[in-house]
Parts: sequence; C-alpha cells; structure tokens
Amino acid sequence: MSAVWHLIRLPVALYLLTAIAILSCVLRLVVISTVPAAELAADPIQIRYMTQVLLSWAHIAPGLLFLLIGPLQLMGAIRRRAPGVHRWLGRVFVIAGLISGIAVFPLALRLPAMGGWPTILGTWAFSAWMLYALVTAWRAIRARQVPRHRAFMIRAYAVGSAVATTRLIGGALEGLAGIPFLEGFWIAIWSAMLLHVAVAEVILARTRPTPRRT
Repeated sequence: MSAVWHLIRLPVALYLLTAIAILSCVLRLVVISTVPAAELAADPIQIRYMTQVLLSWAHIAPGLLFLLIGPLQLMGAIRRRAPGVHRWLGRVFVIAGLISGIAVFPLALRLPAMGGWPTILGTWAFSAWMLYALVTAWRAIRARQVPRHRAFMIRAYAVGSAVATTRLIGGALEGLAGIPFLEGFWIAIWSAMLLHVAVAEVILARTRPTPRRT
C-alpha cells in the first residue's frame, strides 16, 4: 500500500490543488452550452463568457485537458513503465496548452476583464511565458535534451495550474480583507502566477542533478 501511495501522491496532491479550477472549467462549459444568456444576466462572472462563446470554448476546453494531463506527465512511473503513453499524453498536453494559451490573448481583451488592465496585462504576460515554456520543452525533447525538456514542462504546468490558486487567493482577499472578488482579481492573478513561477524554480533548483566530477 505504501508503495502505491508513493507512486500516486504527487498527482493526487496536484489534482487536489487544481480541483477548483477543473470543476470550474467543467461547470463553465456546461453553462455556456446549455443555459440561455437571459438567465445569466445577473451573474457578472458567467455572463462574460456568453459574449464570446467560441473563444471561451477554445480557451477553457483545452485548458481542462491541460490540467487533467499535467499531473500524469510528472509521474516518474508512467515515464519509466509506459514511455509511449507518456509521449502521446505529452503531445496532447503541449497542443492543448498552446491552443488555450493563444486563445486567452483575444479573450482577455474582449471580455470585460475582472480587475481591468492589470488583469489583462498579467494574463498576457504569464500566458506568453507558458507558451514559451511549452515550445521550448517541445524543441528540447526533439533534440533529446531531457533535463531541459523536464524543466520547461514543469514551468509550463506551474503557470497553467496557477489559475486554481488565483481563485483561492481571490476568495481569501474577499473573505479576510473584504476586497470584492471582481475588484481584487488582478491582485489574485499576479500573486498566484508569481507564486507558482517561484515554486517551480525552487523545485528545479533542488532537483537539478549535480555534475559528476571526473
């Protein structure tokens, strides 16, 4: 039992961390696909996505795949025992991340942004970093540069998964500091993204293999 837990503890922890974002993605896709816009007029968050349904799908659906596949790609057991599965999941992960990341640029501009321009700029900046990390990771594995590939895949997942922490920080700001969620969203997004970027770099620094002395 302890051996099984050792194998699955990382993905379980990551799924728990991103559960709120995963559930939010599923709920949002169901709502914009089935609920008439007139019924959402009183919901300032959901109604935003009804104005850009196609862009919302292009961002949210691949983003959901990104969040679901990411923890599996970090499992050493899959990489070692099922490298073919790891490679195919990696392709889907990268393509989903690229589509979702690209779609967020026009979506952030066309939606009434929660928090205004600071939110838009933060969204663009960290989406650009995620796209760069994904492309770099893809090029690295094509060149058989496995450590570089691993590092940039971790960076890409760290930024993409920060959407869950954004919601947690936004809720904390509203509950503890009395800052309305919509008004404090820009604080939440910058805080969450910077936190995830920093944590990724700490993890990489601690797990980076040391060069052997000759």
